[in-house]
Amino acid sequence: MNLPDELAAKYNLLKETILKLGKVGIAFSGGVDSTLLLKAAIEAIGHENVKAYHVTSELQYSDQEHITGELAEELGVSTDN
Repeated sequence: MNLPDELAAKYNLLKETILKLGKVGIAFSGGVDSTLLLKAAIEAIGHENVKAYHVTSELQYSDQEHITGELAEELGVSTDN
């Protein structure tokens, strides 16, 4: 990822923080924020130490679960609903 220095420093700090956790579960909506966090976690601790969680409700689009599942799969992590 080619980021300006300030953003790169913040992204690296995020990955360092995640690295200290060892394993993480990410609340994953498929939006920009949770996708960035999921990607940072994968880079910091590896696919095998990251799990994405998506909760369905009446407030979401009917196809959102399918979309988040596909995106998580593309990133190489398992999901739970």
